[in-house]
Amino acid sequence: MLQFFKEMILRLLFLQFVFVLTTLPLKALTWMHGSYTGNGTSQTISGLGFQPDFIIIKGAAATVGFVKTSSMASTSSKDISSASAFVTDAITGFTASGFSLGANTAVNNNLATYYFIAFKASAGELKVGTYTGDGSGFGQAITGSGLAPKWMMIFKTSVLPVTTFDAFGTFHTDFINSNPTSGIIKSLDADGFTLTSSSYNTNTTVYYYVALGGASVSVGNFSGSNSDQTIALAAQTQALYVRNRANKYSLLKTKSMPATSAAYFNATANATTQITALTSTPTFTVKGNTEGNMLGSSTDYLAFSNGTALPIALLDFNVKCVDDKPVIEWTTASETNNDYFTIERSRDAVHFDEVTTVKSSGNSNSKKSYLYTDESCNKKEVFYYRLKQTDYDGRYEYFPWVSSSCNEVDQDLVIFPNPVTDLLSYKLYSNKEDDICLNLFNDSGQLMIERMVHVVAGVNLFEMNITGFPKGTYFIKLNGTDLSTGRKFTKEN
Repeated sequence: MLQFFKEMILRLLFLQFVFVLTTLPLKALTWMHGSYTGNGTSQTISGLGFQPDFIIIKGAAATVGFVKTSSMASTSSKDISSASAFVTDAITGFTASGFSLGANTAVNNNLATYYFIAFKASAGELKVGTYTGDGSGFGQAITGSGLAPKWMMIFKTSVLPVTTFDAFGTFHTDFINSNPTSGIIKSLDADGFTLTSSSYNTNTTVYYYVALGGASVSVGNFSGSNSDQTIALAAQTQALYVRNRANKYSLLKTKSMPATSAAYFNATANATTQITALTSTPTFTVKGNTEGNMLGSSTDYLAFSNGTALPIALLDFNVKCVDDKPVIEWTTASETNNDYFTIERSRDAVHFDEVTTVKSSGNSNSKKSYLYTDESCNKKEVFYYRLKQTDYDGRYEYFPWVSSSCNEVDQDLVIFPNPVTDLLSYKLYSNKEDDICLNLFNDSGQLMIERMVHVVAGVNLFEMNITGFPKGTYFIKLNGTDLSTGRKFTKEN
């Protein structure tokens, strides 16, 4: 009898162990969508909460889409819509919580709006990698992805990227307006994909790929119509990729975009008459007889669930003087789960103190403007203000500081050229002869140069050679007996 009970206990423990194993939750894909405003030089977009491995960026205006993966060289990225070469001035890298941009107008034109969708590689969900072509006419199998792809893309420098859905079979297409054709991808497999002999399997040539699968993405298909259609989705969706099988353009739609807006991948402005709704029902709506809903053809879509949105899309942040007081103003294009803003102030652009908090709009897809007057400042001093944004869950993000002075003398400090590559000139007006302390800081607050300069009453012109400095944002600060002023500038290679 004792042996019977021992066996029963062991069986129950085994069943409990099996139950625990089989009910573990599926690992979700880590990804985020959002928007940002270009500055025309270089900048880093942060606040994602992870280091991306794959990103697509598309401007709201008539600019081409760009892609970058972590398997590419550190500063390389690719125009999605053409057979152009890799460039090094567009998406220039991934950071621990975002990505960096160069001055390429396709991703960073001054004051232009851009939308992005960024992903982190995850076992069973997303794989980025490379393979080397073997020229085989029998098909080369690319394995080790750890997933059965539902959608994938392949590209290399100077070749038009191609993409396919698992429902395409042996067919593939591109991100622009080519009809589906065969001859590149033989099949999508349980652990990767198989190629045919083609220009995407040339012997010794390196190719880049992205494979998406798992539970966080779903694919589907619907027949085109002359009328608007509302398509039901399997789960609530934050982003959607749509490709008609006829000679039509691909479309990208995210919740960061205006409600009726969707993006083409070529140099065409975002459309407002294609995908006109992406709801929490969950459904999306396509207009009748359009790129994504063409009568007589079928359309495939890729839907992303479980993603998050960048908390806010900041359009501008600046400080101006009104009645000798700094007035801090900022505008957001959208806000998601945004709790409040904090305004912080500094005298040295390094050590900041809280001035006040401002309640936010929470959730919004329209422009929201904010204003705060700093009544406590001394108009004879230069102050530096920065904005901090805090989510409902306590996560926060800082935005770059701006300087302000309501002292008229400060308006006579001029730096040129800006951006600068080697020799920086600065013109300073002083109301008396004085010895001025000059400090130069990088964007991390590190002191790079400290020296004394002698000024006379009136206009003074100086030069500083910064040829050997790394590219980035710098801050020059000048302090004298009755003078305290500063300016930012950008160093380029």
